[in-house]
Amino acid sequence: MGQAEVRPLEGVIVLEGATTRMEPKAMTVLVCLAESAPAVVTREQLIDKVWPRGYVTDGALNRCISNLRAALGDSPRDPQFIITVPRKGYRLAKHAEPLQGPDDQLGVLVLPLQNLFSSEAFIVDSLTELLIARLAVALEQPVISRTTAMTFKNSARELASISEQLGVRWVLEGSVMQSDEQVQIVIQLIDATTDTHVWADSWTRPTGDTLTVLNEISRLVATRVRSELQEVAPAPAMEQALTTDLLRQYLHGVYLNSKRTHQSLRRAVLCFEQVLQASPDHVPSLSGLAHSYVLLAHYGAVAVNEGFGRGREYAKTALALEPGAPEALANLAAVEFFFDWDIESARGHVEQALEIHASNETGLLMAANIALVRQENERAQNYIDRALAVDPLNVGLLMNAGDHLILQQRFGEAAIALDSALQIEPDFRPACLRLALACAFDARSGDAKDCMQDAKRMGGEDASYLEYLAIVSGALGNTKQATDAAQSLQDLAGNAAGVSPWAQARAWAGAADQTKAIQFLQAAHAARSSSMLFLGITPVFGSVRERPEVQELMAELGL
Repeated sequence: MGQAEVRPLEGVIVLEGATTRMEPKAMTVLVCLAESAPAVVTREQLIDKVWPRGYVTDGALNRCISNLRAALGDSPRDPQFIITVPRKGYRLAKHAEPLQGPDDQLGVLVLPLQNLFSSEAFIVDSLTELLIARLAVALEQPVISRTTAMTFKNSARELASISEQLGVRWVLEGSVMQSDEQVQIVIQLIDATTDTHVWADSWTRPTGDTLTVLNEISRLVATRVRSELQEVAPAPAMEQALTTDLLRQYLHGVYLNSKRTHQSLRRAVLCFEQVLQASPDHVPSLSGLAHSYVLLAHYGAVAVNEGFGRGREYAKTALALEPGAPEALANLAAVEFFFDWDIESARGHVEQALEIHASNETGLLMAANIALVRQENERAQNYIDRALAVDPLNVGLLMNAGDHLILQQRFGEAAIALDSALQIEPDFRPACLRLALACAFDARSGDAKDCMQDAKRMGGEDASYLEYLAIVSGALGNTKQATDAAQSLQDLAGNAAGVSPWAQARAWAGAADQTKAIQFLQAAHAARSSSMLFLGITPVFGSVRERPEVQELMAELGL
């Protein structure tokens, strides 16, 4: 057995010339074992360290150990590297050299700056946003996204607690204070693992040109932080050509897109359109508008032709202005995946987007979708984990994580992810409906029924509720209730627009009516449903997947 070279930052294990790329969680497990070698690390300690948000089951740890052994050429019967200690945990073999590497907490968090203004609070949030955006471009380390960062606004929690929850080492915090005709900005960089101040500075500027001040200070801070954390030349400055009012509209649009409800997405469109009326060449707003329309089409809020058509148009316009814009590339990939059903073209644009910006959330989600439909589940989960590492408190992203785990039939883990979203936003109805489905497939009848009651309270018996009621009832063995719900959904579709044939196909499959399920699947294919590429892995279609009509659809989709 040769020596294994482990490179945690690169995420690879090199054994006898062969390089294996590991998912981040598996690499973190190995680092934890190495830090304690040769002592035993219990399963509970590993789970607490590697999955601090509680989003895991024992099966996830088992998979990490199995993947590590495969990469190391190790055998559980005759281990050379990882030894199982029955009923306790794992340890590294005594003759294995300890890993030499930096702390696994490498991320950067920009805490919302304290607002000491008497008015215009959005200016402080704008500076926080600009710092996050500039650092994401300038640094190699992952930078926690604004969606998660803003949840700590006005928080009294200690830095050590936040650092442990998010897995970050470096924290930027500061304040903005107005006095007479001047504004004072104080920023400090802290090593949260030791509570040590690495660097601090302050700036005093006239209040006359707010936008110029925000851009100047965010650029100076990003350059200084980059020089503190990386021994490289400063990154090029990120240009920002918006007035303060338009910047506020753009940032609000980004926030509304992250909420992923029909109403919030439509409001996001209005925000981006207002920016583009004044600044037609603003690439981030064009990319944001493309993302809004892709989500509106995928969630059934607009017709697929209209939504994906506009998404393609805005993404291409952005790319014509800035050929390497990663968000525009990722949204173009989303159109190719969900509407064109062109997996290879989508994969090419996703890889290009992630090469330019490795933490681009849309790109990571699309990479996960592509891997999932190709049934590369570990690879898909790797991308989801990377997205969550950047934005761990984003309820929409946690919902996507739940969706992926349901499609992998890891229902217990899906329930944990979806429950995490509801812990953050208790009335997030899409996550509540999905949690009901995960619990039903996991044979947790009481929990599934409670979730359906909660969803009914939040939004009544609308199309989404009826779709999930049919699937959940069928999974729990109540075929009569499932059939009634599917029929009610079909009746609703006949009287109102916006009920997709894909949703009806899922409902009838839940009610165990194979004929109608196939009928609506064929209709969904004809209507270019954005969910069709998931036909091969959607659990409720397991009973009809081997039917010749469905096999024909899958062949046409290239599955």
